Amino acid sequence: MNNRVLIAVAIVAASSTTIVQASNAPADTTDFLDKEVVLPEVEAIGNANRRSNSASLDAGMVKLDTEQLFNLPTMTGEPDIIKAFALQPGVSEGVEGFSGLYVRGGTNDQNLILLNGVPLYQISHLGGLFSSFNVEVVDNATFYKSSFPAMYGGRLSSVVDITTRKPDFNEYHGAATLGLTAGMLHITGPIIKGRTAFDVSVRRSWFDVLTAPALAIINKTKADDGKKTIARYAFTDINARLDHRIDSRNTLRADFYWGNDLLKYGSKEFNPGDEENYFEQDIDKLRWGNTLVAASWDHTYNDRLTSTVTTSFTRYKSTYDKESTDQSGDEREDSRRTDHNRIDDISLLARWQYVRSNYTLHFGAFYTHHNFMPTAVEHTVDKPSASFGNTYTSYHIHANEAGVYANIAYEPVRWLGIDAGMRIANYGIYSKWHTSAEPRLLARFALQPGLSLKVNYVRMSQLVQQVSDSYMNLPTDNWMPVGQGEDLLTSDQVGGGLYYDTRDGAYSLSVEGYYKWLDGVAEVNEDYSYSYDKMQNILYGRGSAYGGEIAITRNTGRLTGSISYGLMWAHRKIPGINGITDGIVSTWL
Repeated sequence: MNNRVLIAVAIVAASSTTIVQASNAPADTTDFLDKEVVLPEVEAIGNANRRSNSASLDAGMVKLDTEQLFNLPTMTGEPDIIKAFALQPGVSEGVEGFSGLYVRGGTNDQNLILLNGVPLYQISHLGGLFSSFNVEVVDNATFYKSSFPAMYGGRLSSVVDITTRKPDFNEYHGAATLGLTAGMLHITGPIIKGRTAFDVSVRRSWFDVLTAPALAIINKTKADDGKKTIARYAFTDINARLDHRIDSRNTLRADFYWGNDLLKYGSKEFNPGDEENYFEQDIDKLRWGNTLVAASWDHTYNDRLTSTVTTSFTRYKSTYDKESTDQSGDEREDSRRTDHNRIDDISLLARWQYVRSNYTLHFGAFYTHHNFMPTAVEHTVDKPSASFGNTYTSYHIHANEAGVYANIAYEPVRWLGIDAGMRIANYGIYSKWHTSAEPRLLARFALQPGLSLKVNYVRMSQLVQQVSDSYMNLPTDNWMPVGQGEDLLTSDQVGGGLYYDTRDGAYSLSVEGYYKWLDGVAEVNEDYSYSYDKMQNILYGRGSAYGGEIAITRNTGRLTGSISYGLMWAHRKIPGINGITDGIVSTWL
C-alpha cells in the first residue's frame, strides 16, 4: 500500500485499486481438483483519483476515509480529525496546536459536528489540545465549508459529518494501542453470526499516571518551604455500536458515546513547623463532557429508494468548582463556588434518498427539543462567625426546532450540473416562533474536459451559541441560546471558483473566492467573566468575511498531499464594545 504524507493542507481522496497482474486458469482441468496449483503474485496499485475535483457537485468539501485518517500526521501520537480539517485553506485552528475550527470568518461554535448524524457540542479534550474522536472507530469524516446540502443546518460556518465503522458480523478481532498520551482498546465481532454484531472502543489518557511521580518529587522538595502543588488531568472516551440485520431490507442500529474530562489544579501552603497552625489551600476543578444515545432504523424500499430514521438523546455539561480554605490558629474559613452549564437535546430525524441515473433526491424532516441551563451558580461559605449557602441564576430555557428539507443533485446535460435545495427551519423560544427559509444552490459549468466553473449560494441559521472571553476552546465557555428579544444568528455566503484535474487524475487545482454576511454574531462585555448570569452580558452585532483560496493537490504516487494558501479578512461591528456606542470593527488577516 502506498504511503501517504500530508505536505501542508488537505488530504484528498485516495486512489482506487486496479489489478495489474492476475493468474490464468490451467489449460488442462481434467484432474484439476487433484493437483496442487500455485498462483502467481497479485499486486494492487492505486492509480486513479476516487473523486473528480472538477466533475463533483460540491465546493469546499473534503472527505477522509479510514486509510487517510490513519496516515494523518500527529503531534501527540494519535491522528486528530479536527486538526486535519483545520489545515484546509480558509480555516484557522485559533490557538496554535489546539483543535479549534474558525471557518471563513466564523467562530468555533458555528461548526456543526455530527457523529452518525447526531449533533455534539464540546468536541475536544484539554481545551482543544486533543480531539474527542477516536480514529479507530471512524469509517469516514466529511467536511463542508462552502456548499452545504440542505440536510445540514443549525450552524453558520461549517459541517463535520463523522460516520463510525460497521461492526464485523462474521469474526472477532480488535486492536490495542499504548501511545504517548493515551491508551486504547477496541474490539468488534458477532453476537449472532451474520445477524447481530457489536463494536466497542475505550480510550483513556495517561497524564495523571505519568505525572504523579514527578509531582510527588516536586512536592517533596517544596515541603520544607511549606508549599505543595496540586495537579491532575485525565480524559476518557467510550464508543459503542450495535447493529442488527432484521432482513435484507431492514437494519437496526444503536449508538452510544460518552466522553469526560477532569482537570484539577491548585496550591497549598502550610507551616512546616509546630509553633502555629497555619493552612491555606486553593483548588480549581473542571469537569466537562458529552453523552450520546441513539437508535436508528435503515430501510431499503427498492434499488432506488432508501430511508433512515434516527431518534437520539444528547447531553453536554460542564462544571467549574473553585474551593478555598484558610486557617490560622483556631480560625478556619471554607468557601466554594460551583458554576454549572448544561444542554439536553431530544431529537427525531427522518431521511430519504431516491437515486436515478441522472439525479439524486434527498428529503426529510427533523425535530429537536432543547433544554438549556445556561448557568447555575452555587456559593457556600462556612466560618465560625457566619455560614451561608446560595444558588444564583439557576433556571432552564426550553426551545424547539423543527422543519423539513429537500435537495436534488441533477445533471440535465453533460456541461451543466445543479445541486439545489431548500431547508425550512422553525425555532420556538421565549414563547415566540422564528421561521428561517434557507435556500442552497450550486451550479457547475464544464468549460472543457477536466476544467469547470462552480458558483454557489447558501443561507444558514443558528439558535445555540458558545460565548467565550478568550481565544481558547474552554469548558468554562457556556453554551446557551440566543438572548431574549434577539433574532436568530444567520449567515449568507456566495462563492465561486475554477476547478481543474489533469487527464490522468494525478493532480488537481482549485481557485476559490467567497463573501459571507453574518447577522446576530455575539460578543461579551467587560462584566461577562464576573457575572452570575452571563446571558445578561452578551452583545450582538453584524459581521462580514471574504477571501480567496488556492490549492494544488497530488492524488497518486508514493507522495500525496496538498499545498494551499488562503488570504482572508473578517470584520465585526458590535455596538457597546469598549464603551463605543456605534460599535467596533475587528479585522484579521
